[in-house]
Amino acid sequence: MTEYIDGAIMESIQKSRILKSKFPRAKESSLYFDPLIAKAMVEIELMIDRLSALLYNQDYSKPQNLLHKFSKFKSILSELHVLENVIVAAISRKHDDDEYVNKLVRRVCSEIEYPIQPPVVSCLSQHYYRIFPQYNLMCMPLLEADFLLHLPDLYHELCHPLISVDNPTTEPIRVSMGQLNRDIKKHFTQEIARLKLNKFGDGNNIRPYYIWRDSWIESWAEEFFCDLFATYTLGPAFVWSNLHMCAKMDWNLFGVPYYQKTSHPPAGARMTTMFHALDLMGFTQEKAAIEKEWNDFVGVLDISPETEYHIALPDHFLKSAATYCLEGIKALGCKIASDNTDTLIIDTLNTAWKEFWKNPTGFPEHEQKMVSLLKKEV
Repeated sequence: MTEYIDGAIMESIQKSRILKSKFPRAKESSLYFDPLIAKAMVEIELMIDRLSALLYNQDYSKPQNLLHKFSKFKSILSELHVLENVIVAAISRKHDDDEYVNKLVRRVCSEIEYPIQPPVVSCLSQHYYRIFPQYNLMCMPLLEADFLLHLPDLYHELCHPLISVDNPTTEPIRVSMGQLNRDIKKHFTQEIARLKLNKFGDGNNIRPYYIWRDSWIESWAEEFFCDLFATYTLGPAFVWSNLHMCAKMDWNLFGVPYYQKTSHPPAGARMTTMFHALDLMGFTQEKAAIEKEWNDFVGVLDISPETEYHIALPDHFLKSAATYCLEGIKALGCKIASDNTDTLIIDTLNTAWKEFWKNPTGFPEHEQKMVSLLKKEV
């Protein structure tokens, strides 16, 4: 297989070289995408260097190292896949709405006093809203530029780079999340020790506690913080949007993992943290209205959390998440929605949800007028 892997690496090097030819010519390029193009070019060169090193390092061709060579090649290919199918695709297939959504996100960042460079935005997401912090690229679904009710989700995505990218400017929010994770780790470690001491069944009965602890620390805390960041900087519109998303996409509102870690916490717990955030901001009436509709939705589904749900996601930690995140956001210098006045995007998105509930079936016509006005203002 030595000749095979070398041939496969050569093919990938050639693909990487050709990938550089897929960028638009200077006169066809957008100013918004120029930073992304520069970053992508550097990353492609690094990919070629890594592939070449893997190809010509004779130690990797020794029989005992061949598996390691395959493994490294597979790892590089996964990164190359993102470059080709997300980053370069977004640049080379620029959509007419890209200019509008980039202006929109820059305006959002200005309104909330976002502490770092705004991301580049592409309307070619194959999934839901998504961000690639390493490239500072946000992808949103194609039609989102023409509607309002899901736009609040971009506020959630804006938080991921604040947490996942090492930058001294954004240290305060990572410190706040670290405090939450410290409490989580201490709690579950103590629970696991207590269960072992009391000989609580066999190892399979204790295993979920490890799953819940590690899920919190590795991913749930970040997702909660991103939800909370969106709630604190935008206000009730994000919480309405989350209900809207759950109704369309996620009916497993209270499911918790037992056998393997998950990347996202249950939707019910996420909604609870947002309710705590609305309380801390003083949006009591808005919280009551959303909570009523949420409970009605849960009633339609006829579901309720099992005992393990409350063990995996104690409410005092959901409250702590809301408190710690608010402290981190304030330390970042970002503006809180309840104190942020005369804001075009924040006002528009919150007004959109108020108008929706006045006349849900008649809202689409009114929404298009609001979108047209927003595009002119931005």
